Amino acid sequence: MGLRRRRDDYDIVVIGGGSAGLTIGRLGPQLGARVAIVEAERLGGDCTWHGCVPSKALLAAGRAAVAGRDRAALGLPEPPAAGAVEIGPVLARIRALQEQIYEESDRPETLPGVDVIPGRGRFVSPREVEVDGRRLRARTFVIATGGSPVVPPIPGLADAGYLTNRTVFEIDCLPRRLAVIGGGPIGLEMGQAFQRLGSQVTIIEAAPQVLPR
Repeated sequence: MGLRRRRDDYDIVVIGGGSAGLTIGRLGPQLGARVAIVEAERLGGDCTWHGCVPSKALLAAGRAAVAGRDRAALGLPEPPAAGAVEIGPVLARIRALQEQIYEESDRPETLPGVDVIPGRGRFVSPREVEVDGRRLRARTFVIATGGSPVVPPIPGLADAGYLTNRTVFEIDCLPRRLAVIGGGPIGLEMGQAFQRLGSQVTIIEAAPQVLPR
């Protein structure tokens, strides 16, 4: 007679409900695996809330602000206004798009056969993760916690105040001047979008060229 499976026994426990975690959550049950996803925030991760979705939507608004096309659909004033754009309607449109994607693709109900467990997990043994006092056993663990912004140790930066990819989409007015520290893909995307929306942008990169990778 086999051992009776406990309620918290899983084939796979994924720590992190971003793009990678959601992919496993969709494929695992199709292959017969019992899957749980541990996530401290809303499912969707950086792509939905702090990365590709809001950044590409902001780029689209910047392009439209320059080209004068599709302005109303992107939350921009119609007819084209001179000077800087009012950022509020643009960001409101981005937030609405994020909520639409969450409702259609990321919320727990879109993952049949997957247990979504809110909270932060910590390993208490090689086979167990604890989430708010609840122990989850699994044959396999996948750590898909993503990344977070690194704030460089620049003297005076904390006093001056700064934005990151987690806070830049929460502003309520367009910055008149913006210094972007880092000339990688994210820095160039943000710099280009805000320049086209009306900010005066300077990009600072320590490497000899932008896009060093």
